[in-house]
Amino acid sequence: MYLLPRMLLLLLLSAGTSLAVNTNWLTGIVAALQREYKITAPSDRPGQDRRKSQFCVAVNIPKGQEPDTLMNQVPQNDRYSQRLQEELDSERLHVGTAMVLAVPAGAKHAEVSVLQNLNQLMRNARGNVLVIYSFLSPCSKCTDPTNKFSIIKLIKNKVLNHWDEYAFVFTGLFNKPAYSMEGESGTRDKDELAQSLTNLGDSGFGLRNIFRCFEPQTEFQCYSCSSGQQVANVCIDDNVQPQEGGSRSSRSSDRNRRRSSNRSRSSSSNKDRGRKRRRYRTASESSSGSDRSRNWDRSNRRRSSSGG
Repeated sequence: MYLLPRMLLLLLLSAGTSLAVNTNWLTGIVAALQREYKITAPSDRPGQDRRKSQFCVAVNIPKGQEPDTLMNQVPQNDRYSQRLQEELDSERLHVGTAMVLAVPAGAKHAEVSVLQNLNQLMRNARGNVLVIYSFLSPCSKCTDPTNKFSIIKLIKNKVLNHWDEYAFVFTGLFNKPAYSMEGESGTRDKDELAQSLTNLGDSGFGLRNIFRCFEPQTEFQCYSCSSGQQVANVCIDDNVQPQEGGSRSSRSSDRNRRRSSNRSRSSSSNKDRGRKRRRYRTASESSSGSDRSRNWDRSNRRRSSSGG
């Protein structure tokens, strides 16, 4: 495997170029977070059960952490519990040792609250991947650099300057906001959703570090929101199946490339017969033993001499 010379790697990182997060590994990590943090909110209607709530969580994940044992490494105070849910109901925010969790607080969305409270995680960034998971995709307000509740400046100042590996992940599309200002549409179309993701990517975060992790059919999986340097359709349209691929502005050219690729595969199929299929190892299979036993507490409980 070709390795970048050390000086070139340092130059890339200093220029804001991050290392890409492995999608298979990320799928396992996000699935574990979803299973753990089943955040709810009181119903809008008296007497009805609590409902599923929008929330955002940022987590320092040790590089090489096995997804299956992730939550075993989380301090008990940061695990989901009735106490944690009550704290969110009243304070709208929980700042833990290796994670920050928030729900919407009036006009301030959960993503903003999380990013404003990253200081503890920033001090322990070395050796960790920052995973920011929001149940819903970012809205146009959050990704408008001129809005007072924008996350763009926070991404630049707090994330890009401290981590070399990071991912912003969401599951649902923010296309039917619970509240909309008078005169604004109560729904957001695909162009607006795409623009929000484009703005987030253009912050320096990069589209390739934005993912949608969901279960479109029968299997939970993470999908990149980058397709030919455009926003992938799977990240803005619930009616698009992941295997259809494509981006908002390049669907026809993608179809032409697929036809050309199919013809090429057909002409070379006879040459491939009899060859042994190579089995590629997943990130978890290729992790070293020391990576697998890396401890969450040990990685994230370091304190800076300055405190705060």
